Amino acid sequence: MSNYNSRHLRLAAETLSTDLNGLSQLEVIFNVYSNRLNFSDVNYVNKVLPRCLQILKGNLGSFYEAHGSSVYGYEKCGNRDEWVKYKWNAMLEKDLVYITVSDRDNSEEICGFISFALSDSLSSEPEHRPALTRSTKPCLFLYEIHLEKSWQSRGLGSLIFSKILEPLASEMNSPSLELCVFTSNQIALDWYRNMGFKTSITFSKDLIGMSKIIAG
Repeated sequence: MSNYNSRHLRLAAETLSTDLNGLSQLEVIFNVYSNRLNFSDVNYVNKVLPRCLQILKGNLGSFYEAHGSSVYGYEKCGNRDEWVKYKWNAMLEKDLVYITVSDRDNSEEICGFISFALSDSLSSEPEHRPALTRSTKPCLFLYEIHLEKSWQSRGLGSLIFSKILEPLASEMNSPSLELCVFTSNQIALDWYRNMGFKTSITFSKDLIGMSKIIAG
């Protein structure tokens, strides 16, 4: 992705997040970062990103321990945390934009995050591609969406999709919003399907790609 597109994506995310932060009834606030812009920020690299990884481990650690070798292509070994170094490297991808979620009453404490970037569509099959009129545009790929367990089931995940991710995809003229999910993560599968996502590609028995068409 070009630096221009990365900057445009970040600026659009900042606008949407600022609008939500103005709603005093929300229990949380959103802060936007990007690896391109913030990688020289010591607080971002040493505090924000490690906190995001900590939340991710709390939510998906057991899935990565079971299936990380097939996802990242390393040989299984006795170290159950082998996947962590691969995930950390993936989190440093230069084009990623992050939005952290913090308690409005304690803005220093991150309780969730999303990360995303513009990307080619996961699927190469014509029947899974968006309309041809927009097929040359990159999709908006959601790398991660996580909330600490105490912040789940409050409608925040749905809010993030409806007020940030889907408007962001529309703003970037992306034909689809796409993500990957473990096939054994039934709660996540059901949630994505309820929001209109459909399986677009099967990578293995452990991992699939899902997509949702964004109306143009």
